[in-house]
Amino acid sequence: MERPPSRLWGVVPWVAIGAVVLGVSLALTHSSRSIGDGAEPPSMPAEPVIAQLTPMLRPARLPYAVRVTLVRDQASVRFFDDTAAYDRELARWRDEMTAVGATVTMRAPDELAAHRDEPLVVPAAPCLSPATRAALQTAQARGQGALVTWLTGKRDGGCRDVGWGFIAQFTGAGRADTLSISDLSYVVFPAGTTLGLDMPPGARLELQRGNHVALRLPGRDAHYADAALNPAPPRGMPLVDAAVAVGATPRTAYLGFELGSVMDERWEHALARLLVRNAIAHIAGVPLAAPAAWPEGHVAAAVLAQDVEDQFANARRALDTLRAARVPATFFLVSELAQRNEALARDLARYGEVGSHSEDHRRLGGAPADLQTRRLAQSQSELLSLVGHRVAGFRPPEEQFDAATLAAWQRAGGAYVFATNAGRCAAPEVVDVDGRPLVLIGRVVDDDFIAVRRARIDDHAAVVRDQLSGFAKVRALGGLYVFSYHSNMLARERSIAALGMLARALEADSATWLTTTGEVARWWIGRHGLRTSVRRSGAGSLAVSVENPGAESVPAFLLDVNLPNGRAGMNTDGPPGRAHVAVPALAGGARYETVLATR
Repeated sequence: MERPPSRLWGVVPWVAIGAVVLGVSLALTHSSRSIGDGAEPPSMPAEPVIAQLTPMLRPARLPYAVRVTLVRDQASVRFFDDTAAYDRELARWRDEMTAVGATVTMRAPDELAAHRDEPLVVPAAPCLSPATRAALQTAQARGQGALVTWLTGKRDGGCRDVGWGFIAQFTGAGRADTLSISDLSYVVFPAGTTLGLDMPPGARLELQRGNHVALRLPGRDAHYADAALNPAPPRGMPLVDAAVAVGATPRTAYLGFELGSVMDERWEHALARLLVRNAIAHIAGVPLAAPAAWPEGHVAAAVLAQDVEDQFANARRALDTLRAARVPATFFLVSELAQRNEALARDLARYGEVGSHSEDHRRLGGAPADLQTRRLAQSQSELLSLVGHRVAGFRPPEEQFDAATLAAWQRAGGAYVFATNAGRCAAPEVVDVDGRPLVLIGRVVDDDFIAVRRARIDDHAAVVRDQLSGFAKVRALGGLYVFSYHSNMLARERSIAALGMLARALEADSATWLTTTGEVARWWIGRHGLRTSVRRSGAGSLAVSVENPGAESVPAFLLDVNLPNGRAGMNTDGPPGRAHVAVPALAGGARYETVLATR
């Protein structure tokens, strides 16, 4: 199989999927009717389907139990209109900390001085009694470990407002303010942060709207954002957007919101639990380790993926353009049309990766499960006969799918689906499909139907600038940029030059892994299965191990390690409190061990 040279083995808003579906539908109505029989299922919104998926994030457990003091300060009860609200929030924290493996004891302020060996967790406490305030200040000075949230400490023991001084001192923030009830309340976690460890890059946590606290900090582990993952500070105040952060001293952490404000969805619960695990590990001085998002030290990834459907022959132009640029590519073929264009379909498969775009471009999501199974098996069979192997990827027509679609594609031998994920992260997800992992790859930038029509189809430079702006946003999050384009849009003669310009611009960024969706999915499954551990092995050193229990090998990658007590790694990259350990390629069943010295 011909392959382009590869570096590895072998701020545009996210547009509502409804707009994309409409554009694609209008362009393909004639083609879909001409190549398929039977009625299409009605169009259905993607968000409810995605919300019901079960995310398979990495385990949110501490490597060993730690003892934690959960502080109940009676002074804060009077802050809430509902006198039971405070205790409900404390119960949430107790339950979540217990779920990640902590041993939690609730204590009153006058008990804190006798338990200075345990880190303190002080949530939902705007009104701090003198004893609690003193205990937190002592904890900071002693390196005892402390976590505070939301408005904690903004009022005194009598619930009188004393300003932002305590939060500023605790976090090192230059400014703090609250979001208004009208502000969108999303928190986005970029790759490579202490409190975002093990979260997919650009993971978006949705909160109920409220007076959450935003900080201005030189660095932050997550920021408030709009639904398109763009930073969104309250009232547009520059740089006042930090939502969570490690504190001003080692073993301190701050969350600008409460667990009770997290939306009641599976994705949000999974992210919140990882956040709690990471925060407790940080304040307790427990080291953690996780594989970096991308192999070989790359900071982000990028894919160019074409839907090859109406005007199928235009894929030849895209193929020639990408071959000249020496850039990898993925082509999702409508298999009935591919059979009519056999020579071109095989050329596409020889150069890049081929996936299915269904057999005839009719919608699948919402159709009976047995019909979806038959249709996807047919498309897989037709592509097998053309390219000589089963294909791994499926691109649902109009990005519409349901749980039955995922299960049917998995039964057909597929490994991933490229569709919408409602913009809830800027990276692939591993989701549970009948007890087995399947990769869901979404996009958080416009496709060519939106970008080209908005930017005027003849203005190639404008199209490229538009896409590179979106790429810059995704790259800053450490995520996966996907440019999705079509044989009947960007691949046309008058617009194909934009593809070459974009491909060369991406190729010039050596820190980004430019690859295919299939390679991304293969890495993401391998990464998901890796087992990591880190433990103290003596004064100033940590024993680190990584095991690949899967059957397939994984390429070399960096292991992100959260170091205890703000230490730095010896002879490793990373800021204080973090280190990067280079792990070589691991064959299936292989294990790598090393000792990390710290100072």
